[in-house]
Amino acid sequence: MAGMRGRTRLLLPGLGLLTLLVTGHAVTSPPSQAVEPDARPTHAVSLDRATTGAVLSPDGRRAYVTTRGAVVTLDTTNLKQISRFRSGGLPLAPTVSPRGTRLYAADAANGRVLALSTKDGRREWTVTIGGAPRTAVLDRNGVLLYLTDTTRDLVIVLDTQHRQVRAG
Repeated sequence: MAGMRGRTRLLLPGLGLLTLLVTGHAVTSPPSQAVEPDARPTHAVSLDRATTGAVLSPDGRRAYVTTRGAVVTLDTTNLKQISRFRSGGLPLAPTVSPRGTRLYAADAANGRVLALSTKDGRREWTVTIGGAPRTAVLDRNGVLLYLTDTTRDLVIVLDTQHRQVRAG
């Protein structure tokens, strides 16, 4: 896959379509937010690693971009990189808590869920669920995290307050 160009797209409020370009790597997962296939990007940011997902903070001022083993934080007002912190594993399909304080990601490489602080990237906790979780969607209250595991054809429901699997 080396030598391929990868792209992840986000629709930014007030800015338009942002495309995250990766040269020399392939995208390992589809983008987190759907955009029209023929939409033309209004902005682009180049990253040095393959992107595995991206999500906006609830206020729209930050974009969290997952890559192999790391999370990059971008300021959406000027598209500058604010931070890059190590997450470990292969974080996919990031989602952010309603208050914007925690980022959750499915770690497909290690069969677990990562909960990371959006402030400093500190790993707050992990829950091993097995398989290879691919997507993560948080409910409106920020309590239940729904994950898909395509290797076992399961939808897993994780209670983020008690850090326990409720179903799956």
